[in-house]
Amino acid sequence: MTVNGQPLAISEYTGNGTTEKPFVYSWQTQMATDWQADTPRPGDKTTELKFHFYDGMTLIDDYTVTYIDYGSEESKEEDKPVTQKAFEGGLYNSKAESITQGQT
Repeated sequence: MTVNGQPLAISEYTGNGTTEKPFVYSWQTQMATDWQADTPRPGDKTTELKFHFYDGMTLIDDYTVTYIDYGSEESKEEDKPVTQKAFEGGLYNSKAESITQGQT
């Protein structure tokens, strides 16, 4: 597996890619080098992590993750879709810690 073209050492992630033991990769925001300033709003920063999955030397899949470092809580709230705002403020009355969108 590589991230942004750099191979990961086995010690940098856990799991083997199965349903029972999915890959888990943790990173620190200071590891990102390609930040876009003021995106999506002034004071925010956005970067992308591009994961490339291999079977031996054969590329089998790509997956891109967009990470937003919000400059303020207000900016984070403004960026939420209407359905998320309704879900957080209605039935459960609590905020989501993180949001992920998968590929099928």
